[in-house]
Amino acid sequence: MTESHISHRRRAIRFCPRGHEYTVENTAIYPSGRQCKQCSREKYLENKEKKIAQAAKWNKEHKAERKSIVARSLKKCGWKQYDTPERKAKNNLRIFMRQPYLKNYGITQADYDAMLERQQHRCKICRRHKSEFKRRLHVDHCHTTKKVRGLLCDMCNTGLGRFRDDVTLLFSAVQYLNEAHYLP
Repeated sequence: MTESHISHRRRAIRFCPRGHEYTVENTAIYPSGRQCKQCSREKYLENKEKKIAQAAKWNKEHKAERKSIVARSLKKCGWKQYDTPERKAKNNLRIFMRQPYLKNYGITQADYDAMLERQQHRCKICRRHKSEFKRRLHVDHCHTTKKVRGLLCDMCNTGLGRFRDDVTLLFSAVQYLNEAHYLP
């Protein structure tokens, strides 16, 4: 092997074909080999406009086919198409937000609304009003008896789940917080 051939092989080990250095930050490792992240970004940006144009052209040419694909996927997930946006929105709320209470917890929308009134539209643990949250209040239930306990915000519901609904763990956490000495 000649000297130039050896230096070319060393260069191939340290640099990608476009001349970018293989560094920890710039290299993606795959089972098939490694790839320069900068080259990947450049290739993506070079082809981005072309791909957008291709997608727009395909959508224009296959409008009816696209509608049937969307209709099939909506049919699979139980969505019904309606003629007005108001009816669609109403159906969306009913199907995707209220149905889980009926199925999973055995309560109706009226039961949920009654619990919400009893709790004054607040989380049962932190007492913050439902208007402070982006999401609805969750139905909290006992995982062994499946009985509904109340409505909780996302953080309180997740917190109880993280403690596996174990009262002993919760008391230990309270004790820890009360006795904790903060390091300077």
